[in-house]
Amino acid sequence: MKSNPLINAILEGNIKDVRDLVRNNPELLSIRSKVGSLPYKIAVNKGLANQTTVLLKANACGSENFNDYQGLLTQYISDISHDFVCASWLSGIEFKLWEIIFENQLIKDDYLGLNELDEETKGDLRFLSQKCNGWIMWSEEKGCTIFVSLEKWKSIWRKSLYKKM
Repeated sequence: MKSNPLINAILEGNIKDVRDLVRNNPELLSIRSKVGSLPYKIAVNKGLANQTTVLLKANACGSENFNDYQGLLTQYISDISHDFVCASWLSGIEFKLWEIIFENQLIKDDYLGLNELDEETKGDLRFLSQKCNGWIMWSEEKGCTIFVSLEKWKSIWRKSLYKKM
């Protein structure tokens, strides 16, 4: 049995190759590993939100019953935070990402480089937000992240803009 290059890219954590292979060779989504695992299940077990999201967007075999979009959105934002500052949740990252992704505004004084997020990543976060009809934010009161509906988030977002003025 020939190895599946999509599975190899997933195992290597190469998101660029995963995206390219899913886009150009969708038949690879249903080819199992030598031990019988589907690419989607391998991505989930690997725990990388970006790869899992790419495969969900492609309706990969095995993803039909997925429903934890809130959890995946939380993990994805946390992964971005970790990638940029080695922190599980950068203070205010939910506001910075919203500004870039949904408001199409560049962050002033972007010392972290979040303005450089690629369009695919922005699209992934839009997809997850739409699927769960909300956004993830840090709650000082609870000391952890919480899910808020899009309606509530937009109200929080507007209030945050007034604080900046």
